[in-house]
Amino acid sequence: MRYVLIAAVAVVLSPPSIASAQNTGSIQTGGATAGGIVGWTLPRHPPAPYPRQPVIGRALPQSVPVYPVPGQSPYNYTIIGNHPVIVEPGTNRIVRVIQ
Repeated sequence: MRYVLIAAVAVVLSPPSIASAQNTGSIQTGGATAGGIVGWTLPRHPPAPYPRQPVIGRALPQSVPVYPVPGQSPYNYTIIGNHPVIVEPGTNRIVRVIQ
């Protein structure tokens, strides 16, 4: 009983990590890591006309302009609000939001 209580307290006191994982975690896709892309390495473009909050896993509509990440990265990016958003080419699925 004591071990169950300790485990329950540990779960309750552990910090939520969903929001921070969305914005700072590395996403492994196709052998490259989207987490290695840093916002200041990306050329600036005007913000895309996208009224929703960017969420990892959500596909952006084809009407949102995307640009290739410079260098050898297989990813594209766009600017939503004031944040660079890394997306998979072809699917436009969001894999990272840079804060």
